[in-house]
Amino acid sequence: MKFRSLNKKLSLSVLTIAIILASIASVVSFVAELERASEQTEVMLNQLLDTVEGTAAIAAYSRNQQIAEDVLKGLLKNDIVYEAKIRAGQSFDLTQSKNPAVMSYETPIKRVLLSPFGDDEVLGYLSVQSTAKFKLVEAQYGALINTLSSVIIIVITSLAIFLIIRINISKPLRHVSDTLHAIQLGQEQRIPEIKRNKNDELGRLVFDINNLLEVLDDKYNNEIALRKKVESIEKQLRHIFNSTSAGLFLLDETGQILTFNKTLEAILSKAVSNEDISNRLLSTYFKKDNKFKELIVDALESQQLESQDFSLCVEKGKDAVWVHCLLSKITDELGQVFVEGVVFDVTKRVEIERAATYEANHDMLTGLLRRQAIQKKYQKYIRQSENANASFLFLDLDGFKQANDTYGHLAGDQVLVVTSARLMKCVRNTDIVCRLGGDEFLIILVDCLIVDVHRIAKNIIVSVQQDIVTDNNITINIGVSMGVAQIDHNLINFDELTQASDDAMYEVKRQGKNGYCLYNEEKNYKVIR
Repeated sequence: MKFRSLNKKLSLSVLTIAIILASIASVVSFVAELERASEQTEVMLNQLLDTVEGTAAIAAYSRNQQIAEDVLKGLLKNDIVYEAKIRAGQSFDLTQSKNPAVMSYETPIKRVLLSPFGDDEVLGYLSVQSTAKFKLVEAQYGALINTLSSVIIIVITSLAIFLIIRINISKPLRHVSDTLHAIQLGQEQRIPEIKRNKNDELGRLVFDINNLLEVLDDKYNNEIALRKKVESIEKQLRHIFNSTSAGLFLLDETGQILTFNKTLEAILSKAVSNEDISNRLLSTYFKKDNKFKELIVDALESQQLESQDFSLCVEKGKDAVWVHCLLSKITDELGQVFVEGVVFDVTKRVEIERAATYEANHDMLTGLLRRQAIQKKYQKYIRQSENANASFLFLDLDGFKQANDTYGHLAGDQVLVVTSARLMKCVRNTDIVCRLGGDEFLIILVDCLIVDVHRIAKNIIVSVQQDIVTDNNITINIGVSMGVAQIDHNLINFDELTQASDDAMYEVKRQGKNGYCLYNEEKNYKVIR
């Protein structure tokens, strides 16, 4: 900001006012003197007319041109007379005037000429016209004297006012201003007391300013302390924000990343893309990106916390990375909507859960499904299929118990493992193979024609009967007895089909083993080998 001194402004103001007042005084004085000069000129002219009035009356009465000219010449000798004129009737009219250079436009003064014999007879008139320059000079002279007097008085008065204001107001104010301007924020310096102005408005102003400075210093010191405290808390919060095990982030309504911590960056770095995650769609890091977009919509609509597990997009051959994501809607003070979220790396938890699920659903020795798992798959198939077509194959190994007792459990386990692998090769990808326990197996052939059922059953018998060589070079040969039950209008329940195929299997056992037969309600079984 451009600084302008108060003293300079005061001096300029006083000077301007003095010049204006002096100008006004000069004009007023000149007008007044000009009026006075006009009145004075008129008086002098009347006095001149009084002097020559008698002579002029004689000249007019006698029509004596010589006397009239002398009167006129006498009048023109006076400095204030520009023109003189005597007129008596139509034939006697004399006029004399001075150099046209001093021509005047003043109104002439006339004097009526009466008869010198006292009979009040009007003979004519005598007129004189004053010189304008005379009045102007007189007015200028008088105005000059008055103006000089006025200017002297105005200057002295203005100077006195200026000094009084400067001593009592502007100088103390400048002292206060300079001192206050020099005080820096946080300094203990104060404006010293002005003795001359101790008990007036300036003294009170200095007192109030010093009190205000005290308050500002206290607030400044408190603000510094508060700022340091806030910075410390902010540093701690930032440390917590970046060192927490959870990935924290803020999204816009489209799912674009606005703010995030280092943990989120570290978690997402396990994905395929290693680019900067700023201003990117978070959904691009997940395999099921549409599911994540749906989760954002759910969080915005429900205005409650929404959560779901997602798998990151990782390079082929790398282990899967799972995260648990929580989203919630927030609205700032301007009404703008955002989505805040938290991401946890739950890969270990998912692996444990999957391992537990796998262990619950699969036989640990052979890797085949357990009974409950195959039952769930079958029930799901029944619910989703309008024209269900499935065949249950119940298998029991022939000679397994003897081999297990003869060669030991390790050899028996190897037999079960090899047999399970052979069963998997004999069925289709859509079929389901289960180990019920011991040496019993259950196979469900889904949507399989009866011709294919017979073919698969025969392949299983041939495959299982092949020799099995254990790690100890022991050759073991076993067989298989198999019962087959098909879905029909009377037989669709899982347990009933399992029992029906089990009954057919035992019929094979009774008729010499190593074969298969189809369940028959009339119990009229035919074993096929």
